[in-house]
Amino acid sequence: MMEESKEFKEKVSSNTWHKNFDEVVVFIKQATNEEPYESDGNTLKPGCVDWRWARNMECKYISLRIDMRDGGFILCDKSGNRISLDRLKWQYRSKDEV
Repeated sequence: MMEESKEFKEKVSSNTWHKNFDEVVVFIKQATNEEPYESDGNTLKPGCVDWRWARNMECKYISLRIDMRDGGFILCDKSGNRISLDRLKWQYRSKDEV
């Protein structure tokens, strides 16, 4: 499992909100595209990412809490644990995969 950054740990300990909301929205749109590959089955369509919930089970379901006063937000995994955008993007890979 990936280790969270020092900056993220500081945000959690001081209970501060994240501010990169646009990046989260862009990633969610990219990751939830039903058909991310071209008709050849191997080429990702422009603007898509190969994100699979089975390679990040903790983030199959996420919660997003937004402070409408300033746009700050908190992301949480399916267990209610606070996560970073990097943690949401993380994908399990075996040693054999490149």
